[in-house]
Amino acid sequence: MRSPVLFHVLVALVACTPMVAPAAPAPPVPVAGLASPTARAAREKPSVQRRLTRARFDTPPGGVMTTEVGAITGSVEVSLAGNRVRIAYTGALDSYTVAGSRRGRSLTQVVALLTRDPGTDAAGNPLATSLA
Repeated sequence: MRSPVLFHVLVALVACTPMVAPAAPAPPVPVAGLASPTARAAREKPSVQRRLTRARFDTPPGGVMTTEVGAITGSVEVSLAGNRVRIAYTGALDSYTVAGSRRGRSLTQVVALLTRDPGTDAAGNPLATSLA
């Protein structure tokens, strides 16, 4: 059997506890000419993944060397996937592995290497660039 005193103490504690719902936060007040705080924060802090893993550029004349299909030229999009660098024609679904190793390079460093023009060979043909 339970103690009637304990029951009365619990009832007294429950009766003394205020039963008020928490207040909802006030919505941000728009100011003429300024973006909302949420929109401003989204603009100032873009997704880290998107900012650091993809870039678009035009290849140098000889293109970028891939392991699957050789050199590709034109407007491309490069993406980082672990230690591999993938490249695809802008708007294409198929992507290819860039020849060479990323070796801890940042996206900026990868793009700098892939956009440099390595010149021509002895016959005057443009050379393809890579991460090698």
